[in-house]
Amino acid sequence: MVRAAQQGDPAAMEELIQGSYRAAYTLALRLMGNPDDAAEATQEAYIRMTRGLKKFREVGAFPTWLFKIVSNVCMTEMRKRGRRDIPTEIESMEDPTPLDAEDEAIGRVFWSELEREVAELPEVYRSVIVLRDVYGMSGEETGDMLGISPGAVKVRLHRARKRLRDGLVDHFPEWASGDDRESA
Repeated sequence: MVRAAQQGDPAAMEELIQGSYRAAYTLALRLMGNPDDAAEATQEAYIRMTRGLKKFREVGAFPTWLFKIVSNVCMTEMRKRGRRDIPTEIESMEDPTPLDAEDEAIGRVFWSELEREVAELPEVYRSVIVLRDVYGMSGEETGDMLGISPGAVKVRLHRARKRLRDGLVDHFPEWASGDDRESA
């Protein structure tokens, strides 16, 4: 499909966009934190993708390439605006085991606090958390998207997770032992 779109097939281009739009928009939403901003960033990313598609050579790596474009558009826009209020949501994990009402309530509080903690992270940590922990990208893919080395991804991910852990322990102190707080 990518090759056909590169050769100017409008149906292939339409299918390529439709097939990848949801994932591209979701990434933009998680990075931008606002549906209108995410839609605008996704549109800009597809404009850039269309302009650069003929030069693109690694057909199998199309999703990674597109995510890099989306990420770059979002990061550029956030820098322009000086925004720090991103993202507003984290994808929740589904547990196949039914929970009782108390556990379910605790889970809702936990996810709400996690989302708030992620939203309060500095952009450099937030983007690494979203790309690695929400999207499951490798350190190398994350580094490529953010223009940093895989080693820098590891450092930022470690620091981001520590900040999240410390923030969550502040809200759920019963989850931490004294040793964990001191060594973290």
